[in-house]
Amino acid sequence: MARWVRTSFNAGKLSSFLDGRVDIAKYYNGCSVLINSIPMSEGGVFKRPGTIFVAKALGASRLIPFEFSANDTVVLEFSDRKIRFFSNGDRVLTDSLGISSISLPSGLPVVVETLSPHGYSTGDTVRFHSVSGTIELNYIGSPLREWTITVIDSTHFSLDGTDGDDFTAYDSGGYVQKIYELNSPYEEDDLFRLCYIQSADVIYIAHRDYPPKVLSRKSAVEWTLEDFNYKNGPFLADNTDESITVQFSSSASASGYYFPEDTTGTLTSTGDIFNENHVGSIWLIRNVRLDNVLTTPDNNTNSVPTGEGIRIKGSFTFEVLVSSNSFKLWRRIQGGVWQEVRTFSANTAYTSEETEENVYYTFTRSSTSGSATLTAKNQICNGIVRITDFTDSRTVSVKVVSPVHAAVSGGTNGIATSMWAEGAWNNYRGWPSLVNIFEGRLWFAATAYNPQTLWASRSGDYDDFQEGVADDDAIVLEIEDSDLSEIAWMAPDEELIIGTMSKEYRITSGSSDNPITPSNMQARLQSSYGSYPIQPVRCQNTILFFQRGGRIARLMRFNEASYRYESENASILSRELFESLPVQMVYQRSPFSIVWIVRSDGALVSLTYEPREEVVAWAEHITGGYSVYPESGKFISVAIVQENGADVLYLTVRRTIGTETVYYIERMILQIPNTNQPYTDSSLVYSVQQEEKKRVVWASDTVLYGSGTYGTYQYGVIY
Repeated sequence: MARWVRTSFNAGKLSSFLDGRVDIAKYYNGCSVLINSIPMSEGGVFKRPGTIFVAKALGASRLIPFEFSANDTVVLEFSDRKIRFFSNGDRVLTDSLGISSISLPSGLPVVVETLSPHGYSTGDTVRFHSVSGTIELNYIGSPLREWTITVIDSTHFSLDGTDGDDFTAYDSGGYVQKIYELNSPYEEDDLFRLCYIQSADVIYIAHRDYPPKVLSRKSAVEWTLEDFNYKNGPFLADNTDESITVQFSSSASASGYYFPEDTTGTLTSTGDIFNENHVGSIWLIRNVRLDNVLTTPDNNTNSVPTGEGIRIKGSFTFEVLVSSNSFKLWRRIQGGVWQEVRTFSANTAYTSEETEENVYYTFTRSSTSGSATLTAKNQICNGIVRITDFTDSRTVSVKVVSPVHAAVSGGTNGIATSMWAEGAWNNYRGWPSLVNIFEGRLWFAATAYNPQTLWASRSGDYDDFQEGVADDDAIVLEIEDSDLSEIAWMAPDEELIIGTMSKEYRITSGSSDNPITPSNMQARLQSSYGSYPIQPVRCQNTILFFQRGGRIARLMRFNEASYRYESENASILSRELFESLPVQMVYQRSPFSIVWIVRSDGALVSLTYEPREEVVAWAEHITGGYSVYPESGKFISVAIVQENGADVLYLTVRRTIGTETVYYIERMILQIPNTNQPYTDSSLVYSVQQEEKKRVVWASDTVLYGSGTYGTYQYGVIY
């Protein structure tokens, strides 16, 4: 009887549809079943390492990596309205606080007194260490040693669910630390629709149902989550109906010809253009500004001005007639100090251009003789207001965001104008679903109202979305296509690649040598597969994305011959692999090139990818049972960060322990095969204080491999 000698398994798991296809070269290097094993590009396979228990999660949480540098990484656990933080295999905790006493009232919760005010809140979770006597409180790695508290006063709190009778009498010392967490607006159902991008110590977050957010790290235990404070746009197209005008009015008088920032007032319209969902939205009010002329000097000693001057944006002139004296032109940004621009000692007709917003000019002279005229030329004034309250479809309360032009100097009414535009992002039109960074601009895309539109900030200024014709002005680009198809993802490469529900495009300047600007931006069609709304990953020089429907994975790379991005079917030999749809994917660079994908059925899929070796090898990974669809263990989310020189996987896992369903944060370190590493899932190694010389391994299940034995949900081994 003939026997085949298998020398390689680097084709990974193959579809049953390939049974008998001996004419395919990869047939001899593949497996019909490959579970909890990882194909290597060299040809072999090795057993998937086990996971190490880190902490109990708050629920079906989404994990997001934060990497400031190779030695400064954090994993963020987004759960229902909360964010928690992990670093180097443990939670991020606040500083230790000394304990003064611990009371153990019979039949009542344990009460802890701290040496100084604790600053905790009811519902916080704490850990103890170095407590002498009441050693049952000390954290040893078990989730049973984390305690939810109820605050009594500034130095006392009780431990929920405890009974003083169950603890050993307190002796002395000890410290308490709070698990650091942050409140979040995102509910559990929102978590896997979050899109994010990191820039230094800041993460920008987009979700179609929420205003964009900025998560900022101030220190290891000080983070803030705030609304993204964008300015000067973006806006929808300008109003084209001249019969519909808007007019600003206020009880406060204008400062000269402008209502300054933070002025409150009313915006009225001649048409029914407002609704309740517009509260919080910004509106652009354009007016033609008449020549604004200043003929009186601020002072006659050429000293630093003390007056306000006139606001200038665009062209201006300064005509000087000296009389044995000199004049100085001064400039300041609103709220700033006056800076000298130039000194004039002879008759001059000076012309210049001001490009920045909210800039004021004035002039001084060295004596009372001579004269000068400073003139701001006719131009469009772009005032911006934010709606603060809704009255009816024609009247809303507003606050000025950028100065609004007044009808007369010092007046209380603006000018009625048909030149207005509604903000592109708000509760009525929707919020952007996607965010990314490319060529020094912050990009957003896909609101409910504009599903095929991209917005990019000004170059080098992520907060500013003011449109214009200058190369560094903000960009608005709508994908013009016969198919109205929402943008599903953005992926930076040599050019910005976007996937819509029906096609794939590259956003380009027309030349890879030139950056994208408002005048050269264009969207070029690359393929018509359509894209599934899950963020792709960039592995080596390739973008891995899922085709529309979510059942086919595609590898996209630039083809020099055709001068376009082309995509190949990466899962064609493993067709059944994504009958359960993908939920999330990440890329591991070291020690192997592997893409990890969480499926909706709770399985984890790996793709070993080495394009130069023509290795595209899939495998499936399970936890908690024999089946590929185990009910006792499901992978929920995955993130990768670098720790101690290695790419480390963090996982949210749902487990059934007895009859209880719990969610754990677990950690997997993928090392070179045959090194010393655990092969049990959710394992925990810790010292038992009562038996200091023993070590305990606690595990919820084993990593099944071949015909390995699966035991009970929980077991302990002492060695």
